Amino acid sequence: MLRVSSFRRWIDGQSHEVVTISCLLHVFVVSSYDSRIHRKLYQNDSQFRLRRYNRRIKKCPGCRKLFDIVTTKFVVAHRETYVYGRVKSTKQLLKSERDFFYHIDLDCLRHRHPYFHMCDIVMDSSAKLDSDDLEYLLSHGIFV
Repeated sequence: MLRVSSFRRWIDGQSHEVVTISCLLHVFVVSSYDSRIHRKLYQNDSQFRLRRYNRRIKKCPGCRKLFDIVTTKFVVAHRETYVYGRVKSTKQLLKSERDFFYHIDLDCLRHRHPYFHMCDIVMDSSAKLDSDDLEYLLSHGIFV
């Protein structure tokens, strides 16, 4: 269920109307903050972005299964911290930010991101979708 609200805000002496759209289920999930869950390195405020699947992406970090080349059309990308080693003889970690790719499945995403809801997925406005793509996304619970 979506909730739409609007209000007026004064910015630089001018009145602007601000419209917010939020998912009621998502608001409920976010309100239950747990420090044991949100302190992981891959927990951050990066957006979950919908991207077309290319064959270079091999494995989902949520379910740890390979992507099916034939049936997978889209994946969910999330920028996370990746730890790739330690500085020699210290406790300092070598880490970088990179995209991790998940199946369009709530169970895959909630394995590492328990607060996730399908309302969090953002799609690029430049992406062109045909009717088959829209049908595929609707069957996975994503409303574009």
